[in-house]
Amino acid sequence: MDKHALILPFNSFKKFLITGSLGNLTAYPSREEVERQLGKPITVDEKVGIIPNQILYILHYSNLQITYIDSSFFQLAIYFREYAQVQTLNELPHGLGVDWYMSVKELDYHSFQSYLLSENITCRQVIFPYPNAEDGFTLEITSTGIWTCFTDAPNYAIDSIFYTPSRPGVWQYEELSI
Repeated sequence: MDKHALILPFNSFKKFLITGSLGNLTAYPSREEVERQLGKPITVDEKVGIIPNQILYILHYSNLQITYIDSSFFQLAIYFREYAQVQTLNELPHGLGVDWYMSVKELDYHSFQSYLLSENITCRQVIFPYPNAEDGFTLEITSTGIWTCFTDAPNYAIDSIFYTPSRPGVWQYEELSI
């Protein structure tokens, strides 16, 4: 497959990138909505003490994680790599009604940029203000703040996608000329 020729079932992927709504889930899904659509998670991690006086709940659904702070939606994460904490499948849960996972998994940094350009979706590169350089690249979809992470050379493969509407921290960005 030519990774730069994007003839893929991407209508629902484009909708996710520009709205944050993943398949049958709304952009800010409640835990009840998630469990109604996807069933009980494979595992649930409860983290106490990370955020003072609040509990972090991480719901694991194969290659999908949905995180809540107390009962408020915080983050949705999609992993394309082998994810060590759970037995992963090469798909997202069927209850989402998403048909693009395996096609997107085949994209690399350059073909993803080509896709964004062909769909007129604007993005910028996230510059990490850490002492050590990150291993790869992260693009932010400017309309939703969705971060798409890619591995470093030689593959530049897609690694993960994070939708965090209330992303904490101060970030620096670089505009891309694609």
